[in-house]
Amino acid sequence: MKKQNKVFLACKILIAVALGVISILMITIRSNLLDSAMNKGDFFRSLLIFVAVNAAVFIVGMFENYFSNIRYAENQSETMKELVDKHLSMSVEDLDNREIKEKFDRAVSGGDYMMDYSESISFLFKAAVSIFGTLFIFFRIDSKSTLALFIILTIFAFIEWKSSKKNAEIWVNYRKNMRRANYFSNVLINPIFSGERKIFNTTDFFKNKFDNSFSDAAKKNESLGFKRFVRDFSYDFVFMILILFFIRTFSTGVSKGNISVGTFTSLFYQIVGLRIIVSEALSRYFKFVNAKNKKKSADEFLEENTDLDGTKNIQKIDTIEFKDVHFSYPNSMTEVLKGVSFKLERKSYGLVGENGSGKSTLTKLILGLYRPTSGKILINGVDISEYKQDEIKKEMSIVMQNSYHYPATLRENFDFNINSDINEHLIKTLKLDEVRDKLKKGYDTNLSVSSKDAVSLSGGEWQKIAIYRGLNKNSSLYVLDEPNALLDPVSEAKLYDVYKKELRDKMSILISHRLGATKEMDEILVLKDGKILHSGSHEELMKTDYYSTIYNTQKEMYL
Repeated sequence: MKKQNKVFLACKILIAVALGVISILMITIRSNLLDSAMNKGDFFRSLLIFVAVNAAVFIVGMFENYFSNIRYAENQSETMKELVDKHLSMSVEDLDNREIKEKFDRAVSGGDYMMDYSESISFLFKAAVSIFGTLFIFFRIDSKSTLALFIILTIFAFIEWKSSKKNAEIWVNYRKNMRRANYFSNVLINPIFSGERKIFNTTDFFKNKFDNSFSDAAKKNESLGFKRFVRDFSYDFVFMILILFFIRTFSTGVSKGNISVGTFTSLFYQIVGLRIIVSEALSRYFKFVNAKNKKKSADEFLEENTDLDGTKNIQKIDTIEFKDVHFSYPNSMTEVLKGVSFKLERKSYGLVGENGSGKSTLTKLILGLYRPTSGKILINGVDISEYKQDEIKKEMSIVMQNSYHYPATLRENFDFNINSDINEHLIKTLKLDEVRDKLKKGYDTNLSVSSKDAVSLSGGEWQKIAIYRGLNKNSSLYVLDEPNALLDPVSEAKLYDVYKKELRDKMSILISHRLGATKEMDEILVLKDGKILHSGSHEELMKTDYYSTIYNTQKEMYL
């Protein structure tokens, strides 16, 4: 915990303890006020003390809430910034780790855990002082009744404890069923699903799923309501026993003159208050435990040892070499890459293979997004781990088959360094000038769906923007992962000529299922079952059974 948070929490606890002590002193202050009013004593003096103490409590509480809210807001902002900065500094491999992801999700879910933590623990201190202070006052008046009062308060606490735990379990199941119901509801009403849903006549199927999930949620909610009713009834029943016990025990003292009416009334008021305090204390305890767990998750997430960055700078990438690289994903025993070895130089490469052969995984390792389980990846003859990761990323560019549609202007989607000049030559080559010209505001047209004047683009147009972004970056390595998947055959064929021209004398990797797309590459790597089965030019590979069979099969299909 940060030093300022420790000081803040200590101040909160001191104020809470002081308010707890004042709540005990208020027993005497209320008693004196009532007795002075009835016995014609110094009423105005008692009233002045009563008003002054209540006013002081009100003012202290007001300033405490004011400064607490400021501190909570500052702390939440600081904590979220730390969590996000840590998240951004992590590799894709780290973020794919289930345990790390769960720690982050717990830390950022459910609002400000520091507020729940501080408010709960300070209230628990206040409640402890109020409860034990009240028992002490009762002990001084009637020591024999104190044990009975303590037992009744314990029963209060037990009922609230058991009820809260059971309600929490029901609530978790209720929310689970409601999430399922909301999912199926979205399938039924979202236009994205409507076409396929009507064609395949799945409406009744998903409606039944929705009805069942919603019905289960409603039953859980009904059960929750019944449990709360039982809890409230039991709680009120025990409270009535407490009231009857109090009246029976202390009314005799009033009639005999041993206890004043003011003391009797003030103690009765305190008993009523204890009912609320016990209930609230247990509620705050569960919040405290939940906040403590979230705080623990946040601390563990921030302490994750992910600082594996190297120290060396790099000017450009001349070679990338894999030496006996093996790789398995986190929390998986399956080996995706099995002893892969090859060397890339400044020329064009094709990477081909069946689904599941390891192409995407190999690409992630080339880009430094994952670390190999064993083996080495060398850049310019130096282990990739010795370089500063940001420096390596600057020398790499990628075009994904499913690029993200950024909610920004057309200009910003081309290059988020908005001060850079637009490459008009590449714009015309990719025919993006046609996209620009049809937009009312040209490059400054907002493509965000959240904007009122936003414009929608086709999948092919978005893909061309991604291709521009990838080719326009001045890099040493260009990775094209099925870049033409959303384009028509004519546009696709023209773009292969663009790639060859724009990436001449540069290291580039074209990943594709279609061997016709990669046959013009200087060298082709053929992946099968996590291993490099063959490598060479198209002509050389056509002499192998595996490659030639796939190529000829695809050729027949497309012809």
